[in-house]
Amino acid sequence: MIADIQTEHHSFGSLDRPPYLIAEIGLNHSGQLDLARRMVDAARESGAQAAKFQLYRSRAFINPEARLSPDAAPGSLADFFAQFELRPEDWHALAKHTREQGLDFFCSVFDAPSLELYRELDARLIKIASCDIDNRMLFEDIKAHDPGRGPDDRAADDGANSTSASSDANSRPAWAVLFSSGTADQGEVERAVSYLEAERPRGIFECVSAYPADAADYNLAVIERWREGFACPIGISDHTTGNALSIAAVALGARMIERHFTLDRELPGPDQALSLNPADFANMSAAVLDVFAARGGRAKAPSSAEEAPRKFGRRSIYAARAIPAGASIAREDLIASRPGGAEGAISPADCDGIIGRTAAAEIAENEIIRAAKLDANPTAGEGRDGANPGDVSRRGDAR
Repeated sequence: MIADIQTEHHSFGSLDRPPYLIAEIGLNHSGQLDLARRMVDAARESGAQAAKFQLYRSRAFINPEARLSPDAAPGSLADFFAQFELRPEDWHALAKHTREQGLDFFCSVFDAPSLELYRELDARLIKIASCDIDNRMLFEDIKAHDPGRGPDDRAADDGANSTSASSDANSRPAWAVLFSSGTADQGEVERAVSYLEAERPRGIFECVSAYPADAADYNLAVIERWREGFACPIGISDHTTGNALSIAAVALGARMIERHFTLDRELPGPDQALSLNPADFANMSAAVLDVFAARGGRAKAPSSAEEAPRKFGRRSIYAARAIPAGASIAREDLIASRPGGAEGAISPADCDGIIGRTAAAEIAENEIIRAAKLDANPTAGEGRDGANPGDVSRRGDAR
């Protein structure tokens, strides 16, 4: 049984819930609050339920000597990421604006100082990026900063097993932790799950850390395995440029779809080219919701739209030739024809129950055969004159 994850505006996760559509704005705002707000507005219009960002302090998670490329200056990697940072007051304004649009606000958070700020933003979800799937220290930092913990908990020793994901009447809900699996193997996914308390809501994304990614590099087969094995919502962080994987993932049971989102792929930034613009995201949204609506159940049943075709598009049994009153009906006396569905008509599925019975009254050629014109006959299964219905040798006219 998979418990739904509850956010401010949505509940998602179980197979009966529609897929949770996440517009990964990420760094596409280029550090500009106004652009970030406009992207949130467009995401809402495009069918997203959540707008997700990346929250970090560059020099808190990148070595100060790291280079953007081998020939770049020391510190250039942190400098590159710093250009996408927002000020704390901007984050508060962006979180407020996102909620006002009816979207869930949440972030991938990369470092402990940023967790202090994120705690103030009142998000219900937090995401761990693929690059940190093996970063137990970050998992522990997330637990230590969890808004569901009271002041006494946070002041206590934060050992590996000392943190609880529960919350009480005097605290806010604990974060539901989502994480992506790009670059990971199965054992690393299992280990990441083990870093979280058993009672903590969590979700896992199948992901390929390539930008853009090839469809063939994804492994959609893990969706069912993880859903059953980890008993939590499973999603896809789709870095391909089309919608096929997002659509297929929903058919296979994914209930979280994360796609990079932008207003214009020509904008500057490292993720713009693989992002969906508003029209693309809207098309993806419509397609995955169609697939969700078509999920059905494990037993086949006709839909309400098929009522007329089921009644009139099928066939009924008619007389292939005139049948005299008192005659024993043979297979050759019958033909399955359209339209079906008339009152008292007999389905071709029940043809064996007619053969060998006696016509209670004359039945004209091409007349629909109704039970009212048949007498019960203990020799049912034989044809006219006692012939086996498959033996036409005794018939003068087999037709």
